[in-house]
Amino acid sequence: MRLLNVKTLKLEEFHKDTPKYGILSHRWNEEEVTYRDITEDRAMIRKFKAWPKIISCCRIAASRGFQYVWIDSCCIDKSSSAELTESINSMYLWYEQAEECYAFLSDVNSFRDFGNSAWFTRGWTLQELIAPTNVRFYNGQWKYLGSKADMSDLLYGITKINANVLRSKADLPHYSIAQRMSWAAHRQTSRPEDEAYCLLGIFKVNMPMLYGEGENAFRRLQEEIIKQSDDQTLFAWHDEREEKPVLAPSPSCFADLHDLRCIYPTNDTRFGHTLSNSGLAIKLMLIPWTMNTYVAPLSCGRVLTKGPQTQQTSVRGYERLGIFLRQTQYANHLVRVSVNGEDTIMLNSDIVASKRDTMAIKDRQIFLR
Repeated sequence: MRLLNVKTLKLEEFHKDTPKYGILSHRWNEEEVTYRDITEDRAMIRKFKAWPKIISCCRIAASRGFQYVWIDSCCIDKSSSAELTESINSMYLWYEQAEECYAFLSDVNSFRDFGNSAWFTRGWTLQELIAPTNVRFYNGQWKYLGSKADMSDLLYGITKINANVLRSKADLPHYSIAQRMSWAAHRQTSRPEDEAYCLLGIFKVNMPMLYGEGENAFRRLQEEIIKQSDDQTLFAWHDEREEKPVLAPSPSCFADLHDLRCIYPTNDTRFGHTLSNSGLAIKLMLIPWTMNTYVAPLSCGRVLTKGPQTQQTSVRGYERLGIFLRQTQYANHLVRVSVNGEDTIMLNSDIVASKRDTMAIKDRQIFLR
């Protein structure tokens, strides 16, 4: 790991015994100071538009008692694909291990502009908000605005990230895949692949970087998630296409699912699911809907009773989310579809249980193509 010494303004490498450090969260703008600039072109970097940002971050870190800071623009040698891959896979951990994170909102002048900052619309800043325990916000003049913990309720209103995640160390596995995806649904990245790469730490997965693969990166991310999780909220996404693939094309398909929780009813048994060249192998209850179309309740829904919103729980007061599936010409092979413009439906849990009993419906092992 490379860190910038706030006194010498030179990079130093640490392979173990990493010192305490602060870390910068910012949006890239014109003339950012790169690794090459700070190591080879030091005579010129003072003319760069981003140089004052580097100096101000170092000044803040020094005033807070730290000798080192990590800044992505100049601490990563992006000319090395191997280093870039390692850095992106490690970035969540680096933000998590930082003593403090300085979130620089360059487009904010006063506190009333806070919620309108473009910082809240970028994909990479999501992990930079969640991972560090202590995030300190600064405006465009580096005036302190407040901390993540102190402003957790305000930040929830802006981001829909549960305030409990923002107040303390985030225990992310307690939040469903759909919830975590929804936090990124309205964020953008400059490159399509980064829609997936910026979420690696949020889902605790690793994968190689393949710039040029486009939307396929987000599919690979979901495949890695499936390898370690049986959370069916991954399939609760929605879009306008009549026939849909098994996996979502982008995080935007999970918009408005910030309250969708995993629900494992006491009378159900969870089954894993796997991907193969035949599609997604999964065991689901299929309730006849229209013609050759079924509604399949997933093991997830929205809780109707009040209670903690942090953990997966077994409860009776909930609605269960179902997806529509259509039979193909092959036995036990189905495709996901929309019915009358709707691709999901919320079902009362008691009605689902009643249909299971009265219609003697058993879970079927199927392939979603």
